[in-house]
Amino acid sequence: MVVQKLLAEYPYNTVGNLLRFYKAYKSSGEPLTTFYKKHNATLTRGQHTCVGLGLKLLERLNSIYPHLAGKFFIASSEEAVEELPLYLGRPPWDPHDVTEKEHVLVACRIRVGKREGVFLLDPGYHVARVVTVMSDSNYPHTGWFRHTEETWVKRDYCYRFPETTSDYVLWEIKETRPNKTPQVTVNAVFVGSHYHSAVAVTEKRNFVYIYRSLLARNTKGEVTSGVHFPVDHLSSDPSVNVIYANSKGVKTRGRIPFKAVFCQELTVEQKDMLRSVEEELGDIDLMETLKKTSELLGDRQFVDSLRLINCSINIVGT
Repeated sequence: MVVQKLLAEYPYNTVGNLLRFYKAYKSSGEPLTTFYKKHNATLTRGQHTCVGLGLKLLERLNSIYPHLAGKFFIASSEEAVEELPLYLGRPPWDPHDVTEKEHVLVACRIRVGKREGVFLLDPGYHVARVVTVMSDSNYPHTGWFRHTEETWVKRDYCYRFPETTSDYVLWEIKETRPNKTPQVTVNAVFVGSHYHSAVAVTEKRNFVYIYRSLLARNTKGEVTSGVHFPVDHLSSDPSVNVIYANSKGVKTRGRIPFKAVFCQELTVEQKDMLRSVEEELGDIDLMETLKKTSELLGDRQFVDSLRLINCSINIVGT
C-alpha cells in the first residue's frame, strides 16, 4: 500500500524545520515576533512534517493512479475542538476565521450507490491504513480501531460524519493510560473543499510549536525509534526523550539531558542509544541535529519569544 511504504520511507520530522526557522531568524536580526509575521514557510526535501508527508503522498497517488488525479486532495484538520456545534456551524471561508488548521491529511470523496463517503489517509499521524468514512456509518465504514498499542498508552481512533454537515469529518481519539480515566478529544477534518494553504498556514504554525519530534516508523505505522522533546530553555534542564532498540532488539525508552549534548558530555550508553536511532533515520545526522537543537535551546530570548507566540495563537484559536 502506498501510504504504508511512505511511512517506512520518511521519518516524521518537526525538528528540521525548527532549526531552519531558527537559522533564518538569526540571520534577520529582527525580533522573533516581527520575523515570524513576515517569514514565508517553505518545505525541505526529505524532512517532512504532516504537510510534507501529505503532499508527498498526494504526488505518489496521482502518479500511480493517474485516472484518479484530482480526486485526492489535501484536507485541513483542527485539533481538540471544544465547542463543536459552534465550530461546525460557521462558514469555513469566513474571513474572520481564527482557526489554527494545525494538521493536514489526504482525502478523497467517494460514493457507494447513493451513499456518500470519504477516504482519509494520514501519514502525519502514522495511520497505516485507508480510513473509510460513510455518511450512514455502514459498510465499508471503518469505525473504531486501535492505532497505538504500548504498555504506557493505548489510543483508539474513530472517524464519522456529524449529523449536521457532510463538509466535516469528526475524528475522535480515545487515549487510555494505566490507572487513569480514558480521555477523549475530537478533531474536525474539513473535507468540503481542497485546502490550498498547507504550507503558508499549517507549516508556518508548526514553526512555533513547543514540542518537537523526529520519528522513524514501520509499514504498520508503529514508531520504531526516534527522539522527541519540549522546546524549553537549557536552564530548565530539558531532556530529549529517546525511543530505540536495545542490544536485544527490544524497543526501549530513555532520556538524555540536553545539557549533556550541549557540553558534549554524553556517556557511552547515551551515544549507543543515539547511534541506534540514527541507523533507522536514514540520512539524518542525529548528533549534529541535537547539537544544533541544544544551541537553540540555549538562546533564552528565542525560546521565550517562541513560547509566547505559541501561547498567543492558542488563546486566539480557542
